[in-house]
Amino acid sequence: MRQCFRAVSLCLLCACAGATAPEIEVGGRCSDGDLEVQVEAGHPISCEELLRLSVMYRAEFEARFGRQDLAAVPIRYRNRDFLDDARHTGRTYANAIDLSRFNWTELPHELNHVRTGPDHDGWCLDFEPWSEEVLGVDERAYLGCR
Repeated sequence: MRQCFRAVSLCLLCACAGATAPEIEVGGRCSDGDLEVQVEAGHPISCEELLRLSVMYRAEFEARFGRQDLAAVPIRYRNRDFLDDARHTGRTYANAIDLSRFNWTELPHELNHVRTGPDHDGWCLDFEPWSEEVLGVDERAYLGCR
């Protein structure tokens, strides 16, 4: 069973939110195959634009790490800069991936949690070098890579 994990702006500590995602007021839904985007009410960006960005980041991730089944795991763009008081910007739950308002670049990290589970074991060997090279996202310090 998928579990939550990922907190983060890269410099923050990770935290686990629980097995299932909290309820949100969905203001829009759109999909492309098994990828469903849900946009929290009041979000300033259209569902279609967030879907386009999600499809793009998912394709980059899956070109390297393989297809991840998202049939029962919508990507939910929350209408807030941080998901909680600890300033987390992304979380993976058993039934959803939550991203804060403008943090679609966090999607590959969350997809890697779908692929590998709640911890970061082995990420310094495969995910982090790829993330840095392809996405320009340096997670070495956050992941504890040398």
